[in-house]
Amino acid sequence: MGLVQKKKKKPSEKAAEAEAAAAAAPPKLTPFQKALIRDGGWNKESFPEFLEAVYWVRQIIALVCGIVWGVMPLRGMMGIVLFLGANLGGTYVYYGKYAAVDEEDFGQVIITQEGLWTSVGLFMVTW
Repeated sequence: MGLVQKKKKKPSEKAAEAEAAAAAAPPKLTPFQKALIRDGGWNKESFPEFLEAVYWVRQIIALVCGIVWGVMPLRGMMGIVLFLGANLGGTYVYYGKYAAVDEEDFGQVIITQEGLWTSVGLFMVTW
C-alpha cells in the first residue's frame, strides 16, 4: 500500500551513467603533459611533479648540448662553461618564463639544484 518499490537499474544503464560522468570530468594530466603546457598551473601540491619536470628538462638540454658540442670542434673549459650557461639559462627560461612559476614561492635554490649534477654527468658522457 504505502510501500514504493525502487526501480533497479540495468547494468547497461549503470555503464552509460559512468561513461557520461567520465566524459563530463576534465581529464587528469600526467606530469609530462602538464610540463609541456605553457603556464601549466603548478602549485605547492604539485611541487614534487614540477621538480621532476625540471629534472627532465635539464637532461634533455644536457643530451642535446653533448651531441652538438661533440659534433662541433668545441673543446676544453670553453665547452664546459658554455654548457653550464645553456643548462642554467635554459632551465631558468623554462621555469621562469614558460611554466610561469614564481621561484620565491618554490625556492630558487631547490629548483636550480634539481638534476644539475646528473645533467653535467650526462653531458660529459655524450660530449
